[in-house]
Amino acid sequence: MACVGSCAISIVGIWDPVRDHVSWDALAGKTVNGLAIGCLFATATAWASEISPMHRREPIQSAIVLFVFFMQAIGLVVVRMFVPNITPKGFQTVFAIQWVWPILTSLLFIFMPEFPSWLLLKGESEKARRSLGRLNGPERDIDARLAHMALGVRLEEEQSLRHGTGSYIDLFCGNSLKRTLTVIWMFLGFGFTGACLLAQGIYFLIIAGLEPCLNWRLWGCHLCYLRIMAVTLVSTAWAITSEISSYRLRAKTQGVAVISNALSTWLFTFTVAYIYNVDAGNLGIRAGFIPVRKIREHQKKAKEAVSAMEAKIEHSKESV
Repeated sequence: MACVGSCAISIVGIWDPVRDHVSWDALAGKTVNGLAIGCLFATATAWASEISPMHRREPIQSAIVLFVFFMQAIGLVVVRMFVPNITPKGFQTVFAIQWVWPILTSLLFIFMPEFPSWLLLKGESEKARRSLGRLNGPERDIDARLAHMALGVRLEEEQSLRHGTGSYIDLFCGNSLKRTLTVIWMFLGFGFTGACLLAQGIYFLIIAGLEPCLNWRLWGCHLCYLRIMAVTLVSTAWAITSEISSYRLRAKTQGVAVISNALSTWLFTFTVAYIYNVDAGNLGIRAGFIPVRKIREHQKKAKEAVSAMEAKIEHSKESV
C-alpha cells in the first residue's frame, strides 16, 4: 500500500504543472513528484529485496535501475516529439502524459503480493502462506519456507526486544556506521566518476566545439554510456545496499541510499555545468579531466592534448 500511496502523491504532483505551466507551479509539481518517486524507489528496492530469492536478488535490483534509465529514455523521446510545439498547450500535454505511469503503476501494485515476513510480523500466517504461494508457486514446499521465515522473524523479534526496533540513529552507531558510510560513499562515487558529465554529454560536447551535424553520433554514445552505467556501477550499488545492511535496518538503509543518491545527483548536476560553461569555469573540453584521480600528474599532458585537439578543430574549420 505504500507504493500505491506514492503513486497517488505523484498524481497530485503532476496536477500543478498541468493546470498552470508557470515556472513556480512546475517547480512545486516537480518537488512533490520527486518526493513520490523517492518514496516509491525506496519502497520498491526494499520490497524487491524481501521477496526475491537470494540467487536472484542482485539481478532483480539491477533490473530496477535498468528500468529507471529506460523510463528516462522514454521521457526524452516524449519531450523530443513535442519540441516543435512551444505553446502552453504543448507543455501541458507533455506534463499530462506523466499521469499514465503512476495510474498504471498503482493499479499493478494493487495485485502485487505483500511481504510474507511483514505478514508474519503482524501475525497473519495464512496470508503469509498465500503470499509465499504466489511468489514461489504452489508446487514448492511452502510449509518449509514459511517455517524458515517464521524462525527468522522470531529471532528478529527477540533481537528487537534486546536492542530495540531500530531507528535512523542506529544507522550511525556501532557496526552499522561502517555499513551506512559505505552506502553513502557508493552513491557519492557516481559524481566523482563523472556520471553527471556523461548525463550532460550532448550539451557538453556541443559547448566543447563538436559540430551539431554529428548529434546522431552523440545520441549513440550517450545511450551506450547509459547502458554501461546501468549494468555496472549504478546497479551494483543498489544490489550491495540491499545486502550490506542488517535485516532490522534494511528499509532505513534503503531510505538513506535514496536520499544519498538524490543529494549526490543534485550536487554534481548543479556544479558540473558551471565547470565547462563559458560564463563560469569555462574549462570546455578540459572538464573531462576533472574526475581523473591523478589530475596533477596528467595536467601538462592534458593541456598539450587539448591544445592539439583545439588546433586541429580550428584548422579543419579554416580549410572548409
